Amino acid sequence: MDQRLIIFLKYPEEGKVKTRLASSIGAHEATCVYKKLAEDTVSQVRPLAGRFADIVIAYDPPEREAEIKEWIPGPFKYVAQEGKNLGERLKKVVNASFFDGTERVIVIGSDCPGLDSLTVNRAFWSLLKKDVAIGPSEDGGYYLIGFNQARHTALLDDIPWSTSQVLQHTLDKAEKMSVSAELLSEKFDVDTADDLKRMSQAIHDHSCDALKISVIIPTLNEEKNIESTLINLTRQHHPHEIIVADGGSGDKTAKIASRYARVVSSGRGRAIQMNKGASAATGDIFLFLHADTQLPNNALLKIEDVFKLGKKQSGRFRMSFGHRHPLLKLYEYQTRFHLFSYGDQGFFVKRELFQEMNGFSADAAFEDIDFYWRLLKYEKPVIIKDSVVTSPRRFLQHGVIKQKFINISLAAMYYLGFQRSTIKRFQSAWYKDNREYV
Repeated sequence: MDQRLIIFLKYPEEGKVKTRLASSIGAHEATCVYKKLAEDTVSQVRPLAGRFADIVIAYDPPEREAEIKEWIPGPFKYVAQEGKNLGERLKKVVNASFFDGTERVIVIGSDCPGLDSLTVNRAFWSLLKKDVAIGPSEDGGYYLIGFNQARHTALLDDIPWSTSQVLQHTLDKAEKMSVSAELLSEKFDVDTADDLKRMSQAIHDHSCDALKISVIIPTLNEEKNIESTLINLTRQHHPHEIIVADGGSGDKTAKIASRYARVVSSGRGRAIQMNKGASAATGDIFLFLHADTQLPNNALLKIEDVFKLGKKQSGRFRMSFGHRHPLLKLYEYQTRFHLFSYGDQGFFVKRELFQEMNGFSADAAFEDIDFYWRLLKYEKPVIIKDSVVTSPRRFLQHGVIKQKFINISLAAMYYLGFQRSTIKRFQSAWYKDNREYV
């Protein structure tokens, strides 16, 4: 494995963890908070283990190895922290990883409630371009630091640990050493009672009254589009998880996607892939997104608002191509109405309803139209006024008028009851791009 994630944590012994917080809420409660934070951190990054990175638990104190393994079990490696200060302990475990042949090493703490696998993926991706990746914390330190060469760990020498100058000193040293650094988004650690209140609010905001959104993306040879779509998702408000269901891409789609999302392999066909992604998802709401479609700002918050009202179980967005052609503008306008509902508009549905509907039909000529019309038998889905932006590549490739004619013809064949095999035969004749699901 050419990537390694190291989690620094302590055994949760009263009076030995979160001592600043303990002065406000008591040692027992502070220990419970730390234990919960550490468990949540491991839970967030656990899906990366084995497939995407080795995960190492760097624990303290050394004599607690058995208890640590019982507390945090998993497909992990366990090493004791060694050194007189945090800098020495970090440097030893990182350098040992490089000695093992690892190419990129990231270390994270265990008390940052906003840290998730997407942030770690982003950090690993940054190390392909920069020497060092740093996740700054609001108190002047950092919750994450990563390296792509052992010699860059010299940045950890002579740092005033446990002060508000940790980040600045590290950046100053990086500049003097001509080491390039990528700064990730700022987050906060939980060290005080005020931090604890913020964590409680963050957890409440994240849970959306216990509803979690799983984003599911079917892909097939989408290396040119998937990264921008996934970067857009990382900027949204707390997706519970992102699952890319790949149908056997022959390009770098899966490799690129693995930097940001969990990748599952599937048989080919959007219906098959989306069902596979849904079967792997753990969220309460499924959002199905095409690989060339990007969500509007705060899209997940708007989906949460739909379900907070408690009356609807499904919905979608309007759609835009981001192109000025009048026929494309007409197409965009039509997406205001239920009659014109297609998969590239970002369908979302509660898990229970999706399961009741038996998911997408692999036998339907158009799985998206079939799914939506079956959905209308249960309820009229919400149409969020904001638009997703999907690529007009098919229109630009074939010509807008010709592509519109193809779409109308295929849809007419579907509504007139033509056999799926007949529709697929025409579809295959018109679509030569190997990214098509034919």
